[in-house]
Amino acid sequence: MDTGSDIIWTQCLPCVKCFKQLDPKFKPMKSSTYRVFYCAEAPCRAVNSGCTGTCKYRVDYVDKSYSSGNFASETETTKEKFYTRENISTSSIITNDNGFVNIKDLWFGCGYENKSTFEEEGSGMVGLGAGPACFPSLISQLGGTFGKKFSYFLTFKDTSPLILGNLTPNRLQSSAMPNFRTFHILDLEDISVGEKRLGIPPGTFDPLDPKKSFTIDSGAVMTYLPAVAYNKLVSSLDDSISLPRTYDPTQPNQVCYLLKNEEDFDEIPNVTFH
Repeated sequence: MDTGSDIIWTQCLPCVKCFKQLDPKFKPMKSSTYRVFYCAEAPCRAVNSGCTGTCKYRVDYVDKSYSSGNFASETETTKEKFYTRENISTSSIITNDNGFVNIKDLWFGCGYENKSTFEEEGSGMVGLGAGPACFPSLISQLGGTFGKKFSYFLTFKDTSPLILGNLTPNRLQSSAMPNFRTFHILDLEDISVGEKRLGIPPGTFDPLDPKKSFTIDSGAVMTYLPAVAYNKLVSSLDDSISLPRTYDPTQPNQVCYLLKNEEDFDEIPNVTFH
């Protein structure tokens, strides 16, 4: 699940170059509902504006991963628990079949040449980008059905469910996310270390300015801050933590402290993003 990209793709047979995956690879020749787009068709223009013949796509990621192959449509089947009932009942492209939900004509990439950093842990990517309706992300394609609303719960203890549609469970806090093309943006106002606010100058983050916005990206593993916010954060951490600094050659840009035992964890304050 990637909130920072727009294309849905999975590995397909026959592979030219594929990475290892635990689940069987998709066999388009076995499907009666699979259809490759032609270059002249509107869906193809979302991924390739200068091709001829059948539609080809290629997507590249910052970590050097990539996928390329045919851009096509297919009926996608998932479990009903990933959707809110009011959205299923009013959709013309979704049917409910004994606890399973079928999404007709979902655009996706059938990848014959792929490279990924998540070998064996997945078979492709689900783009959850916030691009316009002509973009091929899951959110853009189903936007009319779900009002471009989704919830993605990240947990280390269990599976992390993705829910499409309105969701208002008890004790749930939410934040509106403006978007700029693909990217979901948080309106970050300040950061606290322990109970102390850093006092980041107003205007450092601006959700309406693409060059100053704070993007939330489930496909990234690092948090990046502009220098004025980063320096204030590091200074406040140093003031709060009496443990010695250390250097990790595998993470040369990280701020690291030397912990000698589990009790030392008590020295680490909570860091809160407001």
